[in-house]
Amino acid sequence: MKKFTTLFFALTATAFMAQTNKHVSKSVELNNVSDLQQRSNAAACGTLQNFSPSSSLMVQLAAISGGCPTGGYVTGNNCYGETEKATAYAASLYSAVISPSLSSCYVFFYRSGNVGTTGTATNSIDLKLYSGNMASGPSPTSPIATCSASIGAITALFSGSNNVAAYQYVFNNPPALPTNGFLCSVALPTTLGDTAVIAHKQAPTTNSAWEKNPNYPPYWFTIKNGWGGTTNYELAMFPVVSCASMTNIKENEMENFFTIFPNPSQGVFSIIPGIEGIEYELNVCDLAGRNVFATKGNKGIAQADLHLEAKGIYFVNIKSVNSNITKKVIIN
Repeated sequence: MKKFTTLFFALTATAFMAQTNKHVSKSVELNNVSDLQQRSNAAACGTLQNFSPSSSLMVQLAAISGGCPTGGYVTGNNCYGETEKATAYAASLYSAVISPSLSSCYVFFYRSGNVGTTGTATNSIDLKLYSGNMASGPSPTSPIATCSASIGAITALFSGSNNVAAYQYVFNNPPALPTNGFLCSVALPTTLGDTAVIAHKQAPTTNSAWEKNPNYPPYWFTIKNGWGGTTNYELAMFPVVSCASMTNIKENEMENFFTIFPNPSQGVFSIIPGIEGIEYELNVCDLAGRNVFATKGNKGIAQADLHLEAKGIYFVNIKSVNSNITKKVIIN
């Protein structure tokens, strides 16, 4: 079973310095990515990520002599033979969890018109789980588990002006996480005309991203080294770690399991639960207490649309079977 949602971002073209042996013509910045806060509390379950709350995302277009029929992106299948792109997560992010497992992973794909993530609808873009860490990459190099998605299911998320979509890969039988850290990897399509473009963090201070190229032993390299050794990369991939059952989670801990994303926004934002299977009611009111939006989260992401409301501060009330919390959002 696959779940997915669509998120909206503003785009601006920016200049980028060419990397050694790989010619980068431009990059595209994706703004207003915020409030996906790292889960490092005692419960330690929920949505893990390497980004700070104020991070912005981008995609980076690479040029190649003679053109690139599969897209031409640093974090996509850019005609250089890479077959996987992965992000590493430290064991410290979930070390407090008893018997942690990976229930799902959000991957932020990019597409603008016919450029970016595209291909034959029935072909797949798989997600793989590896044991490993930021320093040495996947080890061993065989995946622990694999989850599949069709290109058609992913590209169906793109319509109108939205150019970034978060697809949720869901493991029906969540695999146990290794104790030494892990990597989530997207297996890039290799059929001519297919490609997957993954957004990444703009100007991170550390590199957590890896890529696989079967033509060059030892096959796995950091994306930083693969693109000239001057730029760090952190891919927009957000694994969800399973933890204790809902009945064992205290109400004051529940506030950390709901993420509002993006915040601030231009009126459209998502509520992302960090725990699989939770049902909740969502109500949004303004400073005067007027209810301006209501919906239900049916065991997954809920989206609120306030783009017709006035700019300012609003309050989001999230009520589940054992919690009643309120979060502030800003519409600008």
